[in-house]
Amino acid sequence: MVPASYLPSKWRCTLPVDPESGVLGIAFDYPVTGIARLRLSVADARHLAESLTEYLSAYDASQSAKSSGKPSADVSPDAGQKQ
Repeated sequence: MVPASYLPSKWRCTLPVDPESGVLGIAFDYPVTGIARLRLSVADARHLAESLTEYLSAYDASQSAKSSGKPSADVSPDAGQKQ
């Protein structure tokens, strides 16, 4: 569960790595406060990408497991019907 202290936001953009400073930019839109612009080192950006991949893969797997069960409606023909 994500704590309520985390602000709802939408991803806005990602800027490429600045070769001089070795940082990249990520921006988020916050409904109340506007735009948050963050500078991340390449190492931190990689950690972020790895954790996002891990958590999203786990989420996708859990959603797939939920949907791979029995169909909600019986679509097989009745036993008495000719095929």
